[in-house]
Amino acid sequence: EPEPAPPAAAGAALGAALPAPQLPAVAAWLRHARALPDAEIARVFGASTRTGNAVVFRYQDAEGRLLYDKFRPLGDRKVFWRMPRGRPSALYGLADLPKDRGRVVIVEGELDLHALRAVGVEAVVSVPDGAGSRLTAELLQPLAGYRQVLIATDADDPGEELARRLRQELGARRCRRIVFRDGDALFKD
Repeated sequence: EPEPAPPAAAGAALGAALPAPQLPAVAAWLRHARALPDAEIARVFGASTRTGNAVVFRYQDAEGRLLYDKFRPLGDRKVFWRMPRGRPSALYGLADLPKDRGRVVIVEGELDLHALRAVGVEAVVSVPDGAGSRLTAELLQPLAGYRQVLIATDADDPGEELARRLRQELGARRCRRIVFRDGDALFKD
């Protein structure tokens, strides 16, 4: 059950993306459910929507121009929507990639990207639609100049299949698979 949406913060229109710290429920969810530190929460957006609060991922091109916003309601429901609709998919995090084209990490979800950034990994992008992302030449073109691609998708069957498809599309010679573990325990998210 989504939590009811409070009045829009500071007079913002319903659905308008605001920095997450301006929406206490969004900031609290990112802090407690996703263990993101305040410095990383400040890089995320949120919105009050007609169905409740949502995290907003701002998809930008490499020059920082807004392409679309992807909304994810707070909680465990993985229901997403984009505004405006109908825009071509892009990798998340392109505008923040360092100019050094040596190594880049590619992850399965936007929150995975923010978790890596929170521990100092800046050269990271996310596929737009999780393990089911359609991998096109246009989508992956921004990674063409990188010498090494570290594939850090989830350690489950869909994540392994995405890793296989990424390796195939990007070229196995420059790809390495990363799996996060704690002893024998694999991290899925």
